[in-house]
Amino acid sequence: MNSLLLKRASKIALCVSVLLMATLETFAQLNIPLPNFPSRSRTGAAKPKPKSAADLLKEEANKPPEKQINPENETESMLNDFLGYYSHGWLPTPFSTQSLYFLSSGAWIINDANSISFPSLPRINGRFSPVNPYSSDDDRKPRPRLSSNSADTSRSGDYYNSEYDDIMLVYELGLPVPLMLRLGIGYAYQRGVLFAKDRSFNGLSGDNSGRLIPLQEFHTLDMQEHYVMGIAGVKIPIYGAFADLFDQRISSYYYLYLGAQAQYNVFNRAIHHSQLIQPGSEFRYGTRNGIPNGTDTLQLWNAPMTTLPQWRIQPEIAFGWGLSGEASIFGNQFGAAALMEVFGVLPMQTVTTDAAWRQYIVGFRFAIGWHRRIGK
Repeated sequence: MNSLLLKRASKIALCVSVLLMATLETFAQLNIPLPNFPSRSRTGAAKPKPKSAADLLKEEANKPPEKQINPENETESMLNDFLGYYSHGWLPTPFSTQSLYFLSSGAWIINDANSISFPSLPRINGRFSPVNPYSSDDDRKPRPRLSSNSADTSRSGDYYNSEYDDIMLVYELGLPVPLMLRLGIGYAYQRGVLFAKDRSFNGLSGDNSGRLIPLQEFHTLDMQEHYVMGIAGVKIPIYGAFADLFDQRISSYYYLYLGAQAQYNVFNRAIHHSQLIQPGSEFRYGTRNGIPNGTDTLQLWNAPMTTLPQWRIQPEIAFGWGLSGEASIFGNQFGAAALMEVFGVLPMQTVTTDAAWRQYIVGFRFAIGWHRRIGK
């Protein structure tokens, strides 16, 4: 009985051993994926630690130059994708444009005349210069005529100084190089004033003593000119930007202008008068050539100057700032432009042919007008 039980137990143990070995071999041949735990990768390896900003910068610095990121190149690439045309910095190139301006100027005249005389005017015992001898401009006003029923001796009237004004229509053409062409035509009014002193006069004292009182006679020459003027020159953009934003075009730039103006005199008049000056005394002119005067001011000349040239050509220079813009509104292009500049005119010719009188003009210009790009 015992031997029978041992044999059965041995067979059962053998079967269990065979079954266990077969099961282990089967599990060994199966590819069972492991779960992806947070601290493990799918292969069972640990995830790399996140890199710091310093590590990323080191890696970027160690890359070959052609693989590194260049912010300037990135910005330039974005601008090239967004802008149709862009030129900026020193000597920028404008796009092809045309502008039509209404321009006006206000200026000062610097008279260069040192002790000159005019043979075409009445001769005086003095020479003209730009120096104003009057202590006060109010003294330049004439005294009223003496009359038996009037005791008013206060000065009244007008006095004048050198001045310059013009208005012009100006056309500008933008070229595909750092250059703009300027042409214009307009009208100008110019007034130059010179003074002279004559100390060769004496007057009798009003106390009936026969005493002579030294007098001074101040002379004023008022030269007025009206002329039509044409200008031509080039603008050189020195610094700025020209940008074409598809349907919007803008520009802002500083420029240097070099050109010349041709003046044709259509009318001129010279007025030459003298005035008796003696502080504290009221001397007046009497009768001259049968014409009673009765004031302290005497007109010696009031007529055109025969020695004033009909044509004058003079160079000019200017430095300014230009601004223009153009936009598409409801399918139509609208553009406007403006400029401001400080300019100067250099005299290559004298005001009259009989005297060394030159006039420098320094002033300010402002213009606003229509603007449009040429082509697409």
